[in-house]
Amino acid sequence: MFIPISSELRREGVPYVSLSIVLLCTVIFVFEWISAALHSRYALHDFGIYHALFYDYALDSKRFFQSSPFSFSGLRAYFTLISHGFLHGGWFHLLFNMLFFFGFAGRIEKRLGHLRFAFFYLGSLALCGLTVAFYHEHIIGQRTVLIGASGAVSAVMGAFLVKFPHDRIHTIVWVIVRIWVMRLSAWFLVGFSILSNLFSFLRDPGNQASRVSFIAHLMGFASGIVLIWAFTGFRIESQASKRKGQWKEGLRSFHSVLSTEARALLLLFVAAPLAAFSFVFALTYLIKTRYHWILWRYGDTFKTRMRLTYILVLDYLPLVLLGLALLAGGIFWWWRQRKLRQAFDEQQRCLWCQSEDLQMKEDELGYTCRKCGFDSDIEQDPLHAASFNMLREAQITLHFLREAQLRVTSDETQSAMFALDDDRLKDTFGSFGEAYEVFRDYLQRYESQLQQRLALPLETHEGENQAAMTPQDLFSRMMQKGLQIDLATSDGAGSYLREQKKLLADAIALMEHITQNLRSELKPLVVAPPPAAAAL
Repeated sequence: MFIPISSELRREGVPYVSLSIVLLCTVIFVFEWISAALHSRYALHDFGIYHALFYDYALDSKRFFQSSPFSFSGLRAYFTLISHGFLHGGWFHLLFNMLFFFGFAGRIEKRLGHLRFAFFYLGSLALCGLTVAFYHEHIIGQRTVLIGASGAVSAVMGAFLVKFPHDRIHTIVWVIVRIWVMRLSAWFLVGFSILSNLFSFLRDPGNQASRVSFIAHLMGFASGIVLIWAFTGFRIESQASKRKGQWKEGLRSFHSVLSTEARALLLLFVAAPLAAFSFVFALTYLIKTRYHWILWRYGDTFKTRMRLTYILVLDYLPLVLLGLALLAGGIFWWWRQRKLRQAFDEQQRCLWCQSEDLQMKEDELGYTCRKCGFDSDIEQDPLHAASFNMLREAQITLHFLREAQLRVTSDETQSAMFALDDDRLKDTFGSFGEAYEVFRDYLQRYESQLQQRLALPLETHEGENQAAMTPQDLFSRMMQKGLQIDLATSDGAGSYLREQKKLLADAIALMEHITQNLRSELKPLVVAPPPAAAAL
């Protein structure tokens, strides 16, 4: 199930016509609902229309073709080509139409202008209504009554497909277990809607089973494509039209979504039932229940114990789920405490070789590394204390940059065709911002010292076309720009992640050069490995 929310690119200005259409449809539906609650008249009961308002303003195919345009009743029948689009048969009918409409309408209104968009919307309504009436009366010979803005909504989607096929739409997607917030390319989302409506129409041409006018949806797509071409021409105006290789990144994203769903299904329907059954099976040895007579009567065998477990799970299911939840919560708490402890222990590493095998001194203020023999007392040398401090902070900065690079690299491949939910993107951007702050502070604090050290050439990263630059040039560029990116000038979140990835690679290269330079300077001061370690 797909529910579009809005275009990824920000709109300029307020879509007054789109907001007015949503407001008008909502107000009319509230009036319908109140009218239906106050009156018990079923004017068109055979067609599912439950009060007289529909009879006057819904599009009745038989009445339309039997009316004369030169009479008042005939003009009112012709007016239903427009008025039917503002009536809806239920809350879900209204909600889904308006969600789909507003997800695409803002960009189209911005492109056409307010007045031309109003003509576009009303014209598509009339074309869809006329097509549906003609199809039912003269092709399949079956009377129909049409309500709803679905045809005009499909027209807006068709227009979006023509002008902005590569733009991404923030979309709520319910796959199997989880509800995702993704960014789907317009060509994928609209193309899927067209194919699904075409399939449904071929399966049910007279909309007898679902009572949904799929012919109106298909005509809406067609009218939107024709009208947008008539208003603006054939040129595609999507800002992302020059991107290549989207389908490869989209396939990787699709694989990621399916793997997440598969793990969730495995957890819900395999791991959780097995865990619950095993949990109760173990409890049968510890707690006596009123069902233990089964063991006394049929013998305490594995088969009868399994039968007892099955009965207990069904009879005490709420208690079983509660116990399983408490057990899972305890395991999660233990795992989180372990991760926090590991994060704390990572701070107690050898400055030189990053080993955790440290021998703390009696005063607990220093250590000796059992692996490389590094003695922390060397850091107190007045002549080299500043260099050791620079090395320690450089390693911490490098750790932050690499962690941010891992997250950005993981998320960047999923931002092409469709990608992560917005919460995870916010976490990724936050990780990048944290790494940027640490990196910027390091450069500013040691600017004068670094100016003297950055003299050796720096190799070009694999896949880059730019010429090799010296660390001095890279340092100067980072001092001027840092890792700041203006999201407003980027082509959506995918481009933002790619720029982050490139800047992080440069920052990591710079910090690796600084670290290597400091290690080369301090290497003569580090003590040799102990004899036992050297013998090994």
